[in-house]
Amino acid sequence: MFKGIYLELSTFQGRRPAWSLGASAGQSSIISLAFVAALRKKSRNEAPIIIDTPLGMLDWKHTDTAVNFWPKIGGQVIILYQPKELDKKSIIQLEPYTSLHHEAKRHEDKPDCSYIKPWDGEYENRGDGE
Repeated sequence: MFKGIYLELSTFQGRRPAWSLGASAGQSSIISLAFVAALRKKSRNEAPIIIDTPLGMLDWKHTDTAVNFWPKIGGQVIILYQPKELDKKSIIQLEPYTSLHHEAKRHEDKPDCSYIKPWDGEYENRGDGE
């Protein structure tokens, strides 16, 4: 059991509570990822980590940093991303660590229904020229 968990950031002005500076959505995403990774490292039990829409609030520089970090979290990591969040380069970079890659599709005849199918290998442009 963890007691008294306190998350601080080191800044040029010194150490401060993580959210005392009014973190942006992107900063909150990075802080949360670091916190989950720290919990995973200290935990005696291993459980899968599910990361949902992980990159929507990050710029491309921080997106690449996050993608490089995911394989280092360890164990099973399930990433639920929007097609434009990951470019071809990032998906190829993650391939050695990927056991399954699926996509959710909306049913053509029933717009309120979706289904999961194996990924067809088609890459979508994320908007930065990749």
